[in-house]
Amino acid sequence: MFLLILSGCESNPSDNRAGAGSELSHPLSEFSNKVLQDSLKASGNRLTLVNFYATWCRPCVKEIPDLLALQQKYPNALRLMMVSIDDREVVASVLPQFLVSHQIPFATWYTYGDTPDASTLITSLYPSWNSSIPLSLLYDPNGNLLQVITGQIDPEKMNQYIQSLTL
Repeated sequence: MFLLILSGCESNPSDNRAGAGSELSHPLSEFSNKVLQDSLKASGNRLTLVNFYATWCRPCVKEIPDLLALQQKYPNALRLMMVSIDDREVVASVLPQFLVSHQIPFATWYTYGDTPDASTLITSLYPSWNSSIPLSLLYDPNGNLLQVITGQIDPEKMNQYIQSLTL
């Protein structure tokens, strides 16, 4: 049995379950190191912000508008990749409606939080990960990890950081 301990979130998985509903207009695919590497190669000159979240995590949900605002403000400089680490059941039944209700306008990914794969994947990208979410990893166009944000992002600091890198 594998236990993924998520700290920093103030709710439990039964909170925020939207249920079935509207169709997701953008693909939902499994995340992997290969997906990230391929995405980084295809990002052109853009920075890539990989955000690991869960639908039941209040700080994760709270930062979604800030992440989307950054993506919208810097469409030619920043690519946002959102990766759910919800359990298999939530990915299948809750995540599609969650994405619609939060108006996520692009393809998103998942890695099952109820398997060892999520922890293995995230620690391969950030070995110091302590299982808390949200976790955001900012990569330069060459795939180098520039910044790690543990916990909810500060949109002003991220805005200033992106401006300093893109000007």
